[in-house]
Amino acid sequence: MASGAVTLGLTGVGCVSRAAPVPEMDDRPGRGRVLRVPAASDGAPTLLSDMSGRIGGRVFSAASPFRIASVSKLLVGELMRRLHTAGELNADDDVSDIIHYPLRHPGFLQEPVTLRRLIGHQSGIIDPPVYWMAAPGNIRTLLTDEIWEPGVRPGAGFRYSNLNYGIAATVMEAATGDRFDRLFTRWIAQPLGLDIGFNWSGVSAARRASGFPVMRGRPGAWDVQVDRPDTLAASEPAILRDRGFDLKDYVPGSNGTLFSPQGGLRASLSDLIVIGQEIVLQQPALWTPNWQASETDGRGSESESIDGRGHEAGHFTAFGEGVYIYPHGPRPGAGRQWVGHHGEAYGVYCGLWVVPETGAVFAHADLGSPVDGSPMTGERPNQTEIASKAFDWAFAQAGAML
Repeated sequence: MASGAVTLGLTGVGCVSRAAPVPEMDDRPGRGRVLRVPAASDGAPTLLSDMSGRIGGRVFSAASPFRIASVSKLLVGELMRRLHTAGELNADDDVSDIIHYPLRHPGFLQEPVTLRRLIGHQSGIIDPPVYWMAAPGNIRTLLTDEIWEPGVRPGAGFRYSNLNYGIAATVMEAATGDRFDRLFTRWIAQPLGLDIGFNWSGVSAARRASGFPVMRGRPGAWDVQVDRPDTLAASEPAILRDRGFDLKDYVPGSNGTLFSPQGGLRASLSDLIVIGQEIVLQQPALWTPNWQASETDGRGSESESIDGRGHEAGHFTAFGEGVYIYPHGPRPGAGRQWVGHHGEAYGVYCGLWVVPETGAVFAHADLGSPVDGSPMTGERPNQTEIASKAFDWAFAQAGAML
């Protein structure tokens, strides 16, 4: 059951137990909020938390890893920057030359698509009904004319797209000759000292066994959507593959969707706090939008052209290099700038946010939601009601810092 705000240590991974069973009636999805507030002087920062949920007698904690959905995109953007800085690739090169396949908007054949434009959702690409490919398939099968939004020039417009990140991962693999999951482990997870990975790749067996599932609720029951017991007990990455396919036969650069770069990272709320501190707060360039909505620009400020759901109008207000940017905070009215990313998939609603002005870092997750999902607030910025309640908790704890 829920606890009040308490001081929380975030260094360990917590108790390790066997793989979680399919939930019983008395089990409840994990739900947590963790807020790190910098010290006012030379003292230690304040860490506040509110945690609840259990599966098979195992309690959800800030150390419990789970599928963080689209918050993963923030880390893919960081991987691009590190590879670019190290000279492993050029984020501003035409990706067609890297993947040896023409990726061109049919309405703007002379305008290149670059890795940086993919990460910033400024490629002109929108999601087709299916934006993933099982191994041993090739991502080229997905790159049809239907992925291009008519009239949106690459580099000029913003259209949020999961496929952007599958293509981006393919580009990184083609440029380096290594699998995306291994690149992430070597360039991000290991330098940060975090036991995290895409689709459980590179994650220790003990940490994987402590993973928490993502669920959707229906009357009288919660149904596991992601990370069932067999997945948590397995040793290989959890990828979509045809029967008989062996991962050792995979050719890097052929299918970057394999490790779900758009949303497949497994990490905990504790890990997200570290990521906020060590990545987002340390790079002021991330706080500047590459795109910002205009009240008079209906297409730019509304997202019905992205996913067909007009009730999400006003959800995107500004976007940077793999990060949401709320110039005046996530609530209506004036406030401090927030930078981070939402996550929503298979029933989980989560997020990682930093407040550059004060150095506060906030991570939250609801690992279960109704089958119909969370309604939107209808305000601007337009949030899910689940995210809005998480923000309310943070402001109630330390509103002066947010």
